[in-house]
Amino acid sequence: MPAQHTEWPPAPIRAALDQVKQDSAWLTGDTRELSRIVESHEPAPVQIPLQYNGGIAGAAARGILGRPAPRTGNATIPKHLPLPHELAVESANILVGTPPAITVHAEEKSADGEDRTPAEDALAALTSTDRFASDLHRAATYCAGLGWTFGRIVWNLDVQPSPWIEWVDADQGWVEWANSRPVAITFWDVYPDPDGKHQAVWRLLQRHSRGRITYGLYQGDSGNLGRLVPVTDHPDTAYLADILDEEASITTGIDRLTAVMIPNVDGNPAWRKHPQLRNLGLSDVSRGGDLWATIDKFWTELSHEVDIARGRLLVSEEYLDNLGAGNGLGFNWNRDVFTLAQSGSPNAEGRVEMVQFQLRVAEYSAALDRAQREVFDAVGLSEFTVGHDTSGGTATTATEITARSAKTLKTWKAKARMWRAGLSDLLTAWSALDGVLNDYQGAEKPVDVAMFYPVEDTELDKARTVAAYRDAGAASTEYAVDRMHPEWTQEQKDEEVARIKAEQGIQVDPLLTGIDQHPFRAIDG
Repeated sequence: MPAQHTEWPPAPIRAALDQVKQDSAWLTGDTRELSRIVESHEPAPVQIPLQYNGGIAGAAARGILGRPAPRTGNATIPKHLPLPHELAVESANILVGTPPAITVHAEEKSADGEDRTPAEDALAALTSTDRFASDLHRAATYCAGLGWTFGRIVWNLDVQPSPWIEWVDADQGWVEWANSRPVAITFWDVYPDPDGKHQAVWRLLQRHSRGRITYGLYQGDSGNLGRLVPVTDHPDTAYLADILDEEASITTGIDRLTAVMIPNVDGNPAWRKHPQLRNLGLSDVSRGGDLWATIDKFWTELSHEVDIARGRLLVSEEYLDNLGAGNGLGFNWNRDVFTLAQSGSPNAEGRVEMVQFQLRVAEYSAALDRAQREVFDAVGLSEFTVGHDTSGGTATTATEITARSAKTLKTWKAKARMWRAGLSDLLTAWSALDGVLNDYQGAEKPVDVAMFYPVEDTELDKARTVAAYRDAGAASTEYAVDRMHPEWTQEQKDEEVARIKAEQGIQVDPLLTGIDQHPFRAIDG
């Protein structure tokens, strides 16, 4: 565990956390933080407050540094187009929109294929739930948006008898490496000050290493870890006093790391020589670079263009309310009515005129569209995948969809490799730990993880494939039914096979299927 009164976050990972903070601003659309980021990248002349002063001192400052030069252009981002978050969600959709198929290693499966082992049952119970699928999708979204994500195994027997997977965002963990392999992962959870008077920052650190999870509660401030205190000093961590040993640890009983780090894809080129950061991932937001600022500026200008092009009325003064002497004049783009100059003729009638400025929506839309296409290419997504394909026509087969999604599929392959490796390590450790807690033999070999291909066959593709196999004598009725209706239960598939064979005059032993052979029996569900 870190020493007391040390700088926090740790200096070796500060550059990574700064990058995560910047990526998070683009994901959440924090326009104030985004404006600060963009302004920090803009070249600025050297200026000091003294240049704005009068007198001899001000004149001397201006004589040395020159007059304060105004910043050209507008670096602020008052309006944000939530494209970074949209693309991060799209990345999660193509990756785990259909949850992966997770099974124990082939050598550890039950021999008869029917009476599954306790490890098979437990793993299926964990990974087949909507909660697991939704948590996985959220983790994949923030992995794409922030660069990497952490998964850790947690358990609380008062909540449920088996452990589960908890996903942790990139800015709440720290990996210790040895030969490019993780040997320990430390997480920190921040708790509010219990009395609210001292404005202290309470951090609970938990360090996952092989066979052990070590805890430490620290009381410090925003930039310092502070002093190590007993876990009973904070009400939210007091429960740990009953389960920690004399070394403030929990022994897991398995020789595996109970946490993983899953990178998004590749690595950040800026960190390739950094021993602590070189194995972290590069976020899709970082891959977009300055294009996000360009898109937001175009979006802001397009919105401003619509505002200034609103129809306005020019009205004689006699039609306006008198606001009183000394109120002065001003110009407000949000006004709909402006004053016309009075006519020199006493007999002139009042008049109302309308001015309609020309909208340049087409020009701004084209610029915005071009910038979006550039960012799709930068993050490795095909325009067709994100619904921006304007090539015309409707894809009707999986072959056509694949052709128009080539870049997305390459990105999927790269990311899927990362996720298969990480999930296999984490779920193998989970199975082994669940076996220890619930007294059965957990997985000993790496768990198999299969990621589903993001382009699904259409009904036409399936029918053509099945017909070709049947014509070649290379597919059975069972295969045809399974290929056409993979979502059916086995009982429904058996009923359909029996019905087809009955219609074809093929005798089917009802004792083998457990159903009658009436060709018009309806399929439930």
